[in-house]
Amino acid sequence: MLIREHRKVNQIGTGGKSFVIRVPRSWADAVGVTDGSEVLVAFGLGNLLLVAPPGKEAEIDRLVEAIGAEG
Repeated sequence: MLIREHRKVNQIGTGGKSFVIRVPRSWADAVGVTDGSEVLVAFGLGNLLLVAPPGKEAEIDRLVEAIGAEG
């Protein structure tokens, strides 16, 4: 099941060089992400931004391959 939801991007601090996207706690809990967790962030394929929790890097690779095959 794919859940789609619009999320707001916020600037961190006053320098303006970093941004954050907040996700619901229920999403983070479901994939095992906690404060300080490292995630894989991939960018490309028509300007998609993909985020994978720890241990799911291969899922991003499979998704990228599937999207690339479909064009």
